Amino acid sequence: MPQSEWKCECLSPAKLNITLDVSQPDATGFHPLDSIVVRLNLSDEMAFTVRTGTRGVRLVLKDKRPNAIAHPPIPRDERNLVVRAAQRLLDLKPEFDATLWVTLIKNIPSEAGLGAGSSNAAMTIRMFGDYLGIPMDEQHKVAAEIGSDVALFLHDTPIRMQHYGEVITPIALSGTLEGVVIRPATGMSTPLAYRTLDANTSRVPGTTTADIVARGALTPDCLSNDFEGVVRDLNPDVDQLFTKLTGLGALRVQLCGSGSAVFAVTESRADSVRIVKALSGDVPYMKLVSTQ
Repeated sequence: MPQSEWKCECLSPAKLNITLDVSQPDATGFHPLDSIVVRLNLSDEMAFTVRTGTRGVRLVLKDKRPNAIAHPPIPRDERNLVVRAAQRLLDLKPEFDATLWVTLIKNIPSEAGLGAGSSNAAMTIRMFGDYLGIPMDEQHKVAAEIGSDVALFLHDTPIRMQHYGEVITPIALSGTLEGVVIRPATGMSTPLAYRTLDANTSRVPGTTTADIVARGALTPDCLSNDFEGVVRDLNPDVDQLFTKLTGLGALRVQLCGSGSAVFAVTESRADSVRIVKALSGDVPYMKLVSTQ
């Protein structure tokens, strides 16, 4: 068991749900999902340090996100998935006597549907898990305990996420998409999005995911998200973004998860830059991105 001081750094990527098919809640009250998820080249930054001495977890936060976005406060205790993940790893190694330090530099906006918190937790599990000699299957179990989206970030390839998010299958998916991620001034509560989705009892869940897995290719016309109509109705800022971006020539505008951010797919980087210039001053957060 390693006990010496150690440090490493990594990026903690955002995700994009290429598809998000949400079924009606089952007997458990949870919603079975079927979704294709890819990484974006948009990341938080993380550093992990082990220091000899008192056993425990410490989190240092540095926020680089625009002040114009109304971010909820980031907790530094076990309400934060990073702290919870690191502490769970320590629980698996009762003989380990040292402090796990995490420095987290936030770049990804919150309540955007980009999975930043889950990604941060997954990178914590991967980095400290490897250091502590915790097998990958145990790391996946910890990820599933921490949150439904956490385990998907333990994979470097596109994945298909099913059931409640815990059934994860790496898939082959050719092609990449580029464009702009835009987060308006207002966020979106995931519980509210689900409640509003459920209020429409006649809703028919999407079935796009299976079609795209069979096709094996990523194209602008394959993007779909069952939350799109709900979030556009709930959040006027999101609805206005869809209208503006379509008018600016985006090939497709995709809601990011169940949050308020949108991904505008473009033909070229030049088109992405043109959109950013056109919306400059109207929205607090824009980032040129591509899928990975």
